[in-house]
Amino acid sequence: MNTQKISLWRKQVEDAADIRTDHARIEFDPDLVDTIGNHPASTLMNRLGLPEAFGGKREEGLVWRTVLYETLAAVDPAFIVSAPGPGMAGFVVSNLGDPSQQAHFFRQFRDRPTWSFFALTEPLAGSDAGNIQMRATQRSNGDWCLTGEKYLVGQAWRADIGVVFARTAEGPLGISAFLIEPQKTKGIVGRRLDTVGLRGVNLSHIVFDNVIVSDEAHLGRHLKPTMRVRVSASATFDAMRPCVGAIALGIARGALDRAEASALVDADSVKADRLSLQSLFEHILDMSAAGDRGERFGRSAGLAKVRASEVSEDIITRLIEAAPAGAAAAHPWLAKAFRDVRAIEYTEGVSTLHRQNAATLFVEAHHATPC
Repeated sequence: MNTQKISLWRKQVEDAADIRTDHARIEFDPDLVDTIGNHPASTLMNRLGLPEAFGGKREEGLVWRTVLYETLAAVDPAFIVSAPGPGMAGFVVSNLGDPSQQAHFFRQFRDRPTWSFFALTEPLAGSDAGNIQMRATQRSNGDWCLTGEKYLVGQAWRADIGVVFARTAEGPLGISAFLIEPQKTKGIVGRRLDTVGLRGVNLSHIVFDNVIVSDEAHLGRHLKPTMRVRVSASATFDAMRPCVGAIALGIARGALDRAEASALVDADSVKADRLSLQSLFEHILDMSAAGDRGERFGRSAGLAKVRASEVSEDIITRLIEAAPAGAAAAHPWLAKAFRDVRAIEYTEGVSTLHRQNAATLFVEAHHATPC
């Protein structure tokens, strides 16, 4: 890993990341996310994951995303969930979209601040793609009719464009993704779900009532069903989970920085915590570099996210326990860090799920090994 480049990238983000005042307002009124569209840090997020043909840079892959997320999270993780950008939908369009679909999607982020969404989760299926119930039925003229609902989807009710997963046939190969522009499509009803914190995520519940989209919206229509499934949702989650772990690490690092600046702790007392955060961050950077080389993470992506979340939660909890009585009230950033870091547990899969998946893989490997 090029440590000099990492340091330069972190400095670039820090120089663009004076964002706390904006997000204090967004916590009270999530509709204000539009006001940060032209912020320097929003510009970084808005071009995150863009192909070179649309203004992206070759070197800005998962490693850059990891540095960006960790550095912004140390300032305020609310910015990451509020800012414009291709987000998770960008991975799907890059993997599944044909040239015309990619152009339609990515040129919007090249030209202006644009908010996206990734709609997989459902009320009865969670984020288990194999059990989703939303239906997409192709009509005789080639159009598709989408019926069903999606739940706990960031920005969906107000986004400009995004990706929706629906069942086109029974079985594991019967899942497809569709490119949707909610503000231009009839039959979509959405509402914002209330959250305790990070309200700029605009967590949404959206309902599709016989929504008609053209066949041009069907991502991966030029690919075999086996390829569509392999490179859609699972590949996106694999890529994002280490990055989500980096957000947790950034929240904890930011809390330590403020605790030292407020004289709640001294540098020596948190030296071990800083070393733990740095070690995990370097591990995630190594994983991200492997992803940029085209390697698959498998279960290790989820476990990296779990470990980063656990360590970060523990550090912030011990900061509060060691602080004088009333510190969380006297220092609102401390209570905010305690609250925000716990949101990571529910982002890209809870810890129990990742442990079960890893255990299943371990058992399969054990039984496959001859005695």
